[in-house]
Amino acid sequence: MNASKEDRKISNKKMQRAILLIMALKDYIRNQGEDENKPYPDFKGNISDDIRNKTIEVCCTLKNLENLVNSYVKNSICSQESQDFCKNYPDISNDFQKETVIKSLGDVIKDADEHKLLKDDRHKSTRQGSKDWRFTVNNIVISESNDETIKSLKERYENEFFGNSNSFINSNIFEPPLEFQTLIKYHTDPEDFIERKDIIERFKKFQKDHSQGYFILQGDPGVGKTAILAKYVLENKCPCFFVQQPQGLNQIYDFLESICNQLYHKYYDQLRHFKEKLENVDISLLNSLLEEISKKVLHKHKSQLVIVIDALDEVYLSNESENILKLPEYLPEGIFFFMSQRPKNIFLEIEVPLMIEDISCLIGDTWKEDCRTYIKKYLDRREKLRTSQDDKTCSEERLFESEEKLIETLTLKSQRNFRYLKNVLVDIERGVYKNLDSLDNLPEGLRGYYESHLRRMNINHKSDIRHKRLLRKLANASSGHVSLISFTDMVSLFESQYELQLILEEWKQFLYKQEVDGKLHYRLYHPSFSYFLQNSDLLRFLQD
Repeated sequence: MNASKEDRKISNKKMQRAILLIMALKDYIRNQGEDENKPYPDFKGNISDDIRNKTIEVCCTLKNLENLVNSYVKNSICSQESQDFCKNYPDISNDFQKETVIKSLGDVIKDADEHKLLKDDRHKSTRQGSKDWRFTVNNIVISESNDETIKSLKERYENEFFGNSNSFINSNIFEPPLEFQTLIKYHTDPEDFIERKDIIERFKKFQKDHSQGYFILQGDPGVGKTAILAKYVLENKCPCFFVQQPQGLNQIYDFLESICNQLYHKYYDQLRHFKEKLENVDISLLNSLLEEISKKVLHKHKSQLVIVIDALDEVYLSNESENILKLPEYLPEGIFFFMSQRPKNIFLEIEVPLMIEDISCLIGDTWKEDCRTYIKKYLDRREKLRTSQDDKTCSEERLFESEEKLIETLTLKSQRNFRYLKNVLVDIERGVYKNLDSLDNLPEGLRGYYESHLRRMNINHKSDIRHKRLLRKLANASSGHVSLISFTDMVSLFESQYELQLILEEWKQFLYKQEVDGKLHYRLYHPSFSYFLQNSDLLRFLQD
């Protein structure tokens, strides 16, 4: 007999309680020996582990048990794998205060396998007027990489509340690949991040109106596309690929290898028979994985899978007549791609719904308030830092005297571009804009910001043609498949190495330098600067 939806919901909740409690107990064991910054300073009770018998002995009041789990979640000390449980924690937190629920929690763990994961030897004793609850969790392996308890719980309950092997743990506890985690963390820093709920709501409406499709968020460099997608990945545990052209992570194979492996690990129970095929990924494998997920997971549970791709415009194109990244022409039911690009014509021949939304239209007039909030956050952080230092510079004091004027001026000059705000604020702090008689002297918009770069590099229509050719060479290399250009490749433009060294030294604040095989290589400091230069009349029509 199939379990009802309500029964599945209860089982789902029981399982979350069970695993969340066990994770908290194990984390307490790991951290209780630390001398400083103990993560559970207020916990009162006794939790001890027996390594030989692989058990955890627990004795505490029900209230303290709840406090333990509460600290585990709220202090962000839990491992990344538990974040999905934390999202549901408000629905179950109060349950830990009820003894009847705790008893059912014990039953959940106890029934997980034939050997009883939990020895139910509850013994109530009076201690300072409170009731203690005592139990032993068996077969607990205190290890980050080998969690037999969670595995056993999963196997016991997955069929009950999912009807098949669509594991709640595998499909929902999912981390982005390591190569994207630093990028995601940078773009979702709470001190800088600005919510764009209207954009996410538009994507959700697209999902509601269609059974599959491609949704592209379009906008100029610096308007927040990457931050929006990074936040979405973080909150929704979805497979992702962030094109990073400066690192050369922008080819079709990079995309296919990353996404296919992410799908395999996210839906391991359904896709384990594809393991050998992962050694040679191609578009056929991606199509097969998506089809399998759609049939075995999404269709059964009326759910959807979203795959995020950032910066389509930075993809290396080996064949301009093919779909960008060889994206599928047809998509199975429940499959959506949430992507971003600069305003650029990208080849995408498909037979499923496609929506391209301009981010500036979606955010409307709210961008001004978003910019003000961003600047205010920055100034607040700087003020806290300055008040903790004794050596305040005169220029810094003068700059921040009129906070309101600074906020309004930068907001208007930013032209809704957060990269502009970040760069200009950092430049002001570094003293690049010294002796400002008026904030009106700041460049306007990202284009104006990059034009100020050219002025500082002494590049204009009258500049030495060799300098402009060098800049074009750097711009083309920085936006192409090979993102670095060697000193040797550049020196042919000049009469001597010394002459090249002088110009590179003059431009050093705009360059990134790296040693490869014992030789110096260079690129421009940011892809968007390369993009600006390639579209600049100053260099576009320059002939070799």
